[in-house]
Amino acid sequence: MTGSMRRREFLFEFLCGLAAVPVLAALPGCSRRESLRVALLDFFADRDSARAVGAAYLESAPEEDDDERLLRGLTGGRVREAEWEALATSDPAALYEQVRELHRSDFAAGRTLQLSGWVLSETELRLCALLAQMG
Repeated sequence: MTGSMRRREFLFEFLCGLAAVPVLAALPGCSRRESLRVALLDFFADRDSARAVGAAYLESAPEEDDDERLLRGLTGGRVREAEWEALATSDPAALYEQVRELHRSDFAAGRTLQLSGWVLSETELRLCALLAQMG
């Protein structure tokens, strides 16, 4: 494993920590889509760092500054988004694995961006941007 691979893995693990089922996901009246947003935001172990990364990404890619676009970009479309919505409320470990697989495939396909000296996947950047949008 190369030094850059360890750095990428370190950053992803630093930003994302598997969380328990989010409280809002179980509340009556909470939409499945909102449950997905909450579940994705609960992946962050250090929200302040993730928010800073997300803000920097949105400055460099203002066209991404739309939560609907970010969710579509993360999930790959409506069918997959519906699958992720279901996982958000029923199986957060499986949702985490979906995100990890997407992260790995981003690097394999070259879907990355250099930001502040770090090479980050589109998945990482979009997750951080969702958090940055919340302020």
